[in-house]
Amino acid sequence: MGTVRSGKLVEYLVSALSLGKKILLLGDPGQGKTTIFKRVFAVMVDSFVWESSNIMPVYIPLRDFAYSADNNGRTLLKLWEHLHTKPSNPLPLTYDQFTSRREKNCIVFLFDGLDEMVMEISQCSINESVHSDIFDLPSVLSCRKNFYELNISESIIQQHYLEKIELLPLEFDSVKEYIVTFCNNKRVEKDNISESVS
Repeated sequence: MGTVRSGKLVEYLVSALSLGKKILLLGDPGQGKTTIFKRVFAVMVDSFVWESSNIMPVYIPLRDFAYSADNNGRTLLKLWEHLHTKPSNPLPLTYDQFTSRREKNCIVFLFDGLDEMVMEISQCSINESVHSDIFDLPSVLSCRKNFYELNISESIIQQHYLEKIELLPLEFDSVKEYIVTFCNNKRVEKDNISESVS
């Protein structure tokens, strides 16, 4: 499993998606997974719109995707329906156009929040969910590290996402220093007020 700081990560993910790769992005809550996804999406949209790239990025918060599948785990049709029937900004592609672009690797996906996907939190339900054919598409899939370790580290997702990147914990040394300085300054101000009142 790779460990990467976010500096060059956006650039790396854009490049990997352009090559049709599948990457699992792991991190703790609040560590910036969604922010990274939105930056990757913005870069790829600019490239698609202004630089005539033929690769269209699709950002999908998995908490909004009503998951359902047939016995073989096929959910691609449901994914298209989800995108095509969105009240705001529906995807203007027929299912045939959608699958044709997908087969030519002209669509890549940013699946945000596997741990937020609407499903029963049982091992059986989780296994069924991660068996979905949508996770066979060129994509980056984000997931909270503890959810991954507890529920899917031994699942079929391993066969879909061979490359894993783990965000390193944020460095708080400079933040701690700021807070200590701030509190010390406030204490001095409070002491000065107390002295002038008495």
